Amino acid sequence: MEHAEAVVIGGGVMGTSIAFNLARRRFGRVVLLEKDAICSGTSGKSSAIVRTHYTTPPTARMALLARRILENFSEEVGGESGFVRTGMLVVAAKEHREAVERTVRMNAELGIETGFVSREEVRRLHPLLTVPEDAALVYEPRSGYASPHDVATGYARAFTALGGLVRQETAVTGIEIRAGRVEAVATRAGRIATGHVVIAAGPWAGPVGRLAGLDLPVMASRQSVVTLRPPFPYGNAYPVVIDLVAEVYFRPETGSVILLGNTRHGDDLPGDPDRYEDRPDPALAAELTLRLSRRMPAAAEAGIAGGWSGMYEITPDWNPIMGSSADIRGLHYCVGFSGHGFKLAPVAGVLMAEQVADGRASTLDIAPYRLERFGEGQALRLGYPKAGVLA
Repeated sequence: MEHAEAVVIGGGVMGTSIAFNLARRRFGRVVLLEKDAICSGTSGKSSAIVRTHYTTPPTARMALLARRILENFSEEVGGESGFVRTGMLVVAAKEHREAVERTVRMNAELGIETGFVSREEVRRLHPLLTVPEDAALVYEPRSGYASPHDVATGYARAFTALGGLVRQETAVTGIEIRAGRVEAVATRAGRIATGHVVIAAGPWAGPVGRLAGLDLPVMASRQSVVTLRPPFPYGNAYPVVIDLVAEVYFRPETGSVILLGNTRHGDDLPGDPDRYEDRPDPALAAELTLRLSRRMPAAAEAGIAGGWSGMYEITPDWNPIMGSSADIRGLHYCVGFSGHGFKLAPVAGVLMAEQVADGRASTLDIAPYRLERFGEGQALRLGYPKAGVLA
């Protein structure tokens, strides 16, 4: 039977980041298992926005460290992350102003480059926008977007260069426990004896957790990104925009395309990550385009070029679940990132490698993300109601 010090389940940006960081620590023989191909799941469907505007301090700290890794990916990991710095605007309604002020103040105290801007400054940053007179307007100059494929494959490549083993098209069929401790992982290709298992299975977190008797409250939910082709040039001179008034987010993409998504949440439905329609519903695409035109009137003439759908992995408080099982030694989890996974994966891998190798994360405290918080009444609070994707 094959042996490994650790087995990581999931070959998206999260799993590859964890595997790489374990290998970099010389933890021993590490095997990464992926049921399909690297970055073939929800990671590859990300809109790939990189930002640090978060309403909870632990997540804001994670986002800042993760952005720095993406900015310096070639030195930190090797290869390119595809990071493009465009800056990011947040447009919030007047009823959110107090929450926005708290968030900006907290973000700035953590060292995040952020601040309020005027409507005149918004016109300079994005001349096509029309913003409400009473809106709260925030600008992050160092935000932007990157490439999930480049990041995941970069981590996987660096992992194998350090001696790690990647097994694609290898579905996990069981996690074996003996005397309260992880003993092995079963796959269709055979068993791997191991003392540590890290579940980083994205929207498959629930069923994979149940293989070990672990209840991970993660709901897979279909979400869509619409691509628009406007009748005017639209490139990286325009910032990413997250609009809590029109309830959309959008960013430039190669080829003068606009990537457009939804920030209206609260009525998200469960779905099956193995069986779902991978294109946006025409009615949703039309609705999002209409909402966008309220903020950017010129976009009313844009044609709907297409888009895609993927799966969010949503937790009850729209924040990740990270840590180790209280009942099963050697069982760890890094799941439920609720639309934040790509931008947080670089630092999540560092933290989980510390958790596995040292028994606790030391770069940042991940106790706020422990699974038990839900049963203890310690769920993290959302700063913006019905916009969990901005947790």
